[in-house]
Amino acid sequence: MASRLFPTNPRLPPELENIIFEFVALSHPTNIPQIMLVASRVKNWWWSLFLYRTVLLCTRRSRRILRSLQIPSFPACPVDVLLRLIKTKPPAFLQQSVKHLFLDESVFALEAETVQTVLSSCTQAVNVFASCLTSTQALDPLARFQRLRRLTIDVHDFISVCVIDGTALPDTLTHLHLLNTTSYFQYTGDPYVPALTAHISSLKHLTHIAFDSAPPNALYAKLCSRWRTQCVVCLNLEACEIDAVAPLAEEDDRFVCIEQNVPFREDWLRGTDGARDFWALAEAFIAARRAGKVDSDEYSIVDDADDSWSI
Repeated sequence: MASRLFPTNPRLPPELENIIFEFVALSHPTNIPQIMLVASRVKNWWWSLFLYRTVLLCTRRSRRILRSLQIPSFPACPVDVLLRLIKTKPPAFLQQSVKHLFLDESVFALEAETVQTVLSSCTQAVNVFASCLTSTQALDPLARFQRLRRLTIDVHDFISVCVIDGTALPDTLTHLHLLNTTSYFQYTGDPYVPALTAHISSLKHLTHIAFDSAPPNALYAKLCSRWRTQCVVCLNLEACEIDAVAPLAEEDDRFVCIEQNVPFREDWLRGTDGARDFWALAEAFIAARRAGKVDSDEYSIVDDADDSWSI
């Protein structure tokens, strides 16, 4: 018979237990499904708070692809599981749970209807990665996102969504990463740049923008004229592109070129886990440049290089 001093089922105060398990969840997200089995109270805490905080959506067949991608250990969410939750749980369940949503059709072969259903059920998410979708209409629910702060999207999808819906994206957006801008700027020509510039300018609270190529001078000039613009990032530029943007970059300390050795999918997922992503790296470099830790004419860095310049 257990004594009062040594109970058979000792418990810490609930507040302390919660802190400990929260630390474990954020440190080892891939272990969340297993740790939920510790006790029913742990499952009740974590069920909505952590298990679906970051949704890396995939088909069951494509889960093996995760092993070949250089991304952190996040628990992937099979499409059928999420669709079942959408049908069986109250709408508020995923609305309150999902903060970061990763949809990459080029990797996980997602159907447009599925993407639209998932987006419609996660309109409280603050961070969305949506790439290589076969149907732009699948992105229509983005207009209803009420707290969206960060969006990574193919530039062609961005243009199409804006054309379809007019405004298309919520005013809450502060960070925009446009993918595949190299082909867009190279092959679409100058007549399309004003359209892109206008759509970007319509995002009233946008402060950070990133391209994977050097933006045309007209677009860059417009971005620099916006008083809200705090950071313009160009990722993985060719040597000739870096030389071409030098006159602009040396005069504007908001401009940063970053050579990414960390795959961009991994970088995005790092950011959802509280680690330093390219946005945080760019902000730190800009701050160091303004503080005199970096020469004023330096504007190009490597993401996994020494950051002794950091303040």
